[in-house]
Amino acid sequence: MRYLLVSIALVFTTSSFDALAQGELSFDAGLAAKDRGHFATAIRSWLPLAEAGSAEAQNNIGHMFEEGLGVSQNYQTAMSWYRKAAEQDLAQAQHNVGLLYYNGYGVQANPREAVRWFRQSASGIAVAAHAQNRQGAAGHAAGGPARSVLNARL
Repeated sequence: MRYLLVSIALVFTTSSFDALAQGELSFDAGLAAKDRGHFATAIRSWLPLAEAGSAEAQNNIGHMFEEGLGVSQNYQTAMSWYRKAAEQDLAQAQHNVGLLYYNGYGVQANPREAVRWFRQSASGIAVAAHAQNRQGAAGHAAGGPARSVLNARL
């Protein structure tokens, strides 16, 4: 019975890693498609990830709607996707929400709300930069290369 439980746990763990790997491949495929100007393909790669809750994919879908890349430009839809990502503390999405409020795209211009989102974004960036510095210092102290935890995806 013990071996059966271990086997079942291993299958679920392997399935989870496979799903994560597939998601990463799909995300990267979307980036490559966008870089080639194949915007509809990029959206098809990111949309399932965004609907599943990936903050980076949600932010990218928001960007596509904001710019009208592969879809009709729609600031309200862009704001909706940006907010979903921002609520997961993705600093880039928080900044994007702030920009839409600042410029009044898809919402009534609201400088105070824009500043609130910009501050929230800056706070997240500061935390990530602190983590990057700590990771870099730890890697340097261990004789290894410093690695960046900030990875702009779009």
